[in-house]
Amino acid sequence: MISVFNDPTITDITQIPATMGALKSLASVIAYALIGLLIPLEIINNNIKSMEGRGELTGIFTRTILVFVGLILYDRIFNFIVEASQIIELSILSEKQWSDLMAQLAEFFGL
Repeated sequence: MISVFNDPTITDITQIPATMGALKSLASVIAYALIGLLIPLEIINNNIKSMEGRGELTGIFTRTILVFVGLILYDRIFNFIVEASQIIELSILSEKQWSDLMAQLAEFFGL
């Protein structure tokens, strides 16, 4: 019987890119769509502020560039976090010890 504790798609950290791939793609699509909406709104907001004498274009350009760099590096950052988590996991317990721990937890909770 597969439970939360011995389901390899949940407990095996190496499966995160495969199991979370659809959500990662969805997050990227939503992020690009929001950029297409928010950048024109920010430009309109800046134009309103410039009529009041407090507009600043360098802030818009800086934030826009940082957001695009973040979106471009999103996959690398995601994979780095997964790989770092795997290194930490395997430095605490070996793969065999980890599966034994999950089996003991499943037995303890009666799953």
